[in-house]
Amino acid sequence: MNANGLARAYIAKGMNTRDFLNYVVDCVNRELREWEIEGQVTHQWNSKKRGTLLISYHSLSTTVYFDLSLLSKFQQAGPYALDRLIWRLFENQGLPVPKDHYIETVLNENFDFPESIPS
Repeated sequence: MNANGLARAYIAKGMNTRDFLNYVVDCVNRELREWEIEGQVTHQWNSKKRGTLLISYHSLSTTVYFDLSLLSKFQQAGPYALDRLIWRLFENQGLPVPKDHYIETVLNENFDFPESIPS
């Protein structure tokens, strides 16, 4: 998948945070399907402002609890900051992340993570 930094910057600035999360999750899952990797990202809202992000690879999974304000911080930190968090969590599970234009852009983007990063 190609990455267009300018287009993603407009998307990050123009979308509300819930829609942006949906967009990023769709991008990550599409990339996994393109590589034919048995991984998946899902998310669920537990209330109006809190939710979970489940990152699964083979039999491993990581659950990240978030609130709307944390997601908003990632969205403001950089157009690919949330993608980067997700891909780093996949790497922590042992997924060998193939490199393509999108992944290179995500992993090499220069930004500061928000102060409170889930672990």
